[in-house]
Amino acid sequence: MKSIFERVERRSSEDLTTEVLGYICTDPHFKKEKLTFLDMILDAEEDMYVATQHRGGSSVRFDLLLRNPTTGTTVVVENKFNAPFTYSGGKHQLLRYKEWLADNTEGGISFLVVLTVRYRELDIREEIHEHLSDSSGPDSSRSNAKIKVVILFWEDLLERWSSDAAKRGDQISGYLVQELRRYIDSYYLMTVNLTEADVNILQDPSGADALIHVFKTVETVRSNMLGITKTIDSKVSFEEYFWSYGFNFQIHGFSFWFGFWPKAWKDLGHPFVLQVHLNRRAKGLLVGEVASKFKKVQYDGTEDPGDISYCRPLELPMTQPFDTTTVSNALRAILNEMGSLK
Repeated sequence: MKSIFERVERRSSEDLTTEVLGYICTDPHFKKEKLTFLDMILDAEEDMYVATQHRGGSSVRFDLLLRNPTTGTTVVVENKFNAPFTYSGGKHQLLRYKEWLADNTEGGISFLVVLTVRYRELDIREEIHEHLSDSSGPDSSRSNAKIKVVILFWEDLLERWSSDAAKRGDQISGYLVQELRRYIDSYYLMTVNLTEADVNILQDPSGADALIHVFKTVETVRSNMLGITKTIDSKVSFEEYFWSYGFNFQIHGFSFWFGFWPKAWKDLGHPFVLQVHLNRRAKGLLVGEVASKFKKVQYDGTEDPGDISYCRPLELPMTQPFDTTTVSNALRAILNEMGSLK
């Protein structure tokens, strides 16, 4: 049996969570979790053989296949977060899976399970209705096949596992479930609650004007920098943990990013920041008084100590109006200071 590390090596997103689920369904310590998972599908405790990424032909690869060789009961699981369903030979993914179950299972009841998250419930139900409600066609054997389609939610599964482990006092199961839940929460659920203070701010249209002026300022500074920097790219960034509006550039042997980053604004009190990328030159020269002016900012949504950004806020008159020339001059003053380093 593969260890959990062998299973998740080079895996990410849906494949990673599928392999963790496969590990839980095969390791003897997690037998209770496996039976709970099956009980949510079958309404019964039934032990089964488990395979992940199982190929059932050229156009079929199941995320998870569970089968009881004695009763013939078969469960096919499609783990679906953000990715769309695929088509092959003009056939929808779920239809291909259902046809495989009809052709390859005899004597037992088969289950086609979509394991997903709640925010996808509506569109998945619509796809099931569109592609499976009358999918058997003239083939009577497929029409008579005992195949049940089930939608199962990660939120419900994780809650059951967590609650059961706590009741048993099982720290190993509890910890693995907790870490899996944190991973799924961070990458796929990311629920955001707008507070009363947020709503009050959003009711004032002047807030939108301020943001538009911030974006235009960044764009103007970018244009002003074109003549003095080596390269400039990446105007907008919506990367994970780094919602921002800015641009990258190189000058004086350093690589920088300049722009508006809400996380740095919150931590440092300034909307415009200069971030330095720690290449060899930067690591050697960012010492003493210069280094003290660059503050460490942790990326939002991550606790990895390596996910640190070194940012320097621009010295701007935040208590009174200022224009883009003021911002450009403040940025150039920092760059001139960096260029004087030996």
